[in-house]
Amino acid sequence: MDSGAKIQVNVNINKENRSVKIDFSGTSKQLNSNFTAPKAETHAAVLYVFRNLAKDYIPLNAACLNP
Repeated sequence: MDSGAKIQVNVNINKENRSVKIDFSGTSKQLNSNFTAPKAETHAAVLYVFRNLAKDYIPLNAACLNP
Protein backbone atom coordinates (compact mmCIF):
# COMPACT_ATOMS: atom_id res chain seq x y z
CA MET A 1 0.00 0.00 0.00
CA ASP A 2 1.10 3.60 -0.48
CA SER A 3 1.60 4.03 3.27
CA GLY A 4 3.94 1.04 3.43
CA ALA A 5 1.32 -1.04 5.24
CA LYS A 6 1.37 -4.76 4.49
CA ILE A 7 -1.56 -7.14 4.04
CA GLN A 8 -0.63 -10.80 4.50
CA VAL A 9 -3.18 -13.59 4.26
CA ASN A 10 -2.61 -17.31 4.82
CA VAL A 11 -5.45 -19.70 3.89
CA ASN A 12 -5.50 -23.23 5.36
CA ILE A 13 -8.15 -25.61 4.04
CA ASN A 14 -9.06 -28.74 6.01
CA LYS A 15 -11.05 -31.04 3.75
CA GLU A 16 -11.65 -33.62 6.50
CA ASN A 17 -13.72 -31.33 8.72
CA ARG A 18 -14.74 -29.01 5.87
CA SER A 19 -13.26 -25.89 7.42
CA VAL A 20 -11.02 -23.03 6.39
CA LYS A 21 -8.74 -20.91 8.54
CA ILE A 22 -7.99 -17.40 7.30
CA ASP A 23 -4.95 -16.02 9.11
CA PHE A 24 -3.99 -12.35 8.82
CA SER A 25 -0.88 -12.70 11.04
CA GLY A 26 1.92 -10.61 9.60
CA THR A 27 -0.44 -7.86 8.47
CA SER A 28 0.52 -4.36 9.54
CA LYS A 29 -0.88 -2.89 12.74
CA GLN A 30 -4.04 -0.78 12.73
CA LEU A 31 -3.64 2.52 10.91
CA ASN A 32 -4.85 5.92 12.08
CA SER A 33 -6.66 6.48 8.80
CA ASN A 34 -9.76 5.34 6.97
CA PHE A 35 -7.89 2.37 5.46
CA THR A 36 -8.32 0.21 8.57
CA ALA A 37 -11.03 -2.46 8.38
CA PRO A 38 -12.80 -3.51 11.59
CA LYS A 39 -13.46 -7.19 12.32
CA ALA A 40 -17.00 -7.17 10.88
CA GLU A 41 -15.78 -5.63 7.63
CA THR A 42 -12.99 -8.20 7.38
CA HIS A 43 -15.49 -11.06 7.89
CA ALA A 44 -17.70 -9.58 5.17
CA ALA A 45 -14.79 -9.36 2.73
CA VAL A 46 -13.73 -12.97 3.38
CA LEU A 47 -17.31 -14.21 3.00
CA TYR A 48 -17.64 -12.25 -0.26
CA VAL A 49 -14.58 -14.03 -1.69
CA PHE A 50 -15.91 -17.48 -0.75
CA ARG A 51 -19.37 -16.71 -2.12
CA ASN A 52 -17.80 -15.77 -5.46
CA LEU A 53 -15.58 -18.85 -5.59
CA ALA A 54 -18.25 -21.40 -4.62
CA LYS A 55 -20.45 -23.15 -7.15
CA ASP A 56 -23.31 -23.42 -4.67
CA TYR A 57 -25.26 -20.65 -2.99
CA ILE A 58 -23.86 -19.60 0.40
CA PRO A 59 -26.45 -17.85 2.59
CA LEU A 60 -25.70 -14.50 4.16
CA ASN A 61 -25.92 -15.31 7.87
CA ALA A 62 -23.53 -15.83 10.77
CA ALA A 63 -23.95 -19.62 10.69
CA CYS A 64 -22.21 -19.85 7.33
CA LEU A 65 -19.03 -18.60 9.03
CA ASN A 66 -19.02 -21.42 11.63
CA PRO A 67 -17.12 -23.95 9.49
